[in-house]
Amino acid sequence: LDLAALVQAGYENVVASLGTAFTAAQARRLARYSERVVISYDGDAAGAAATVRSLDLLLEKNFEVRVVDLPAGVDPDDYIRDKGADAYRSLVREAPEYLEYLVRREARTRDLNQVGEKTAAVNAVLPHICKLANAIQRASWAGRLADALLIEDGLVLQELRTALKATQPAIRHRPRPSREPREAEARMVNLLLRSKDERQRLADRMEREDLEDTQVASIIQTILRLESEGRTVDHPNVL
Repeated sequence: LDLAALVQAGYENVVASLGTAFTAAQARRLARYSERVVISYDGDAAGAAATVRSLDLLLEKNFEVRVVDLPAGVDPDDYIRDKGADAYRSLVREAPEYLEYLVRREARTRDLNQVGEKTAAVNAVLPHICKLANAIQRASWAGRLADALLIEDGLVLQELRTALKATQPAIRHRPRPSREPREAEARMVNLLLRSKDERQRLADRMEREDLEDTQVASIIQTILRLESEGRTVDHPNVL
């Protein structure tokens, strides 16, 4: 519905990633069509978390990323229905770049009277500042973060230098735990096992990178290989 509302409002270059399901493969596909992305997830905790998760995937592909900062509890469809398409266009035009969004969010959602909250805010933004290639940009953003959190610039710069010297930024990203295949992945495997037409159709359209970040890549590749070799596609052969 969010995508439909945006299309009705005149946006043609819009895609729905289903929020937390945004993947590296989708980022690679987007890179074929654009160098700029504006993220517009729901204005709640889940939307903010999805935004942060998608940032690393997009920045790794050198996207220019900005973020529409919707009011709390509001999604794009709600905003357009309530405020109108022109108001939403203004939000898009004024959307801050991703670091500005992160700094604003931490300053807005933290109790800056608490030392622990300030520390958590610095640790939330610092890994993203560390990834900037330009030293002047890093120092500038460290200063802006300090101003937003009411901290002395020198303290944030010191933390920045410490993080840059470390093998990883302040927050260490734990490897993704193994998981069961998503429901959509399992359904795709079942469909390909049952339908020769679907196997032939997919063989003409599927690219290897489309299967990255899934748990069923080797299974689907095996099914399509059996099909291309003219062999019977059934559970025993696939196994």
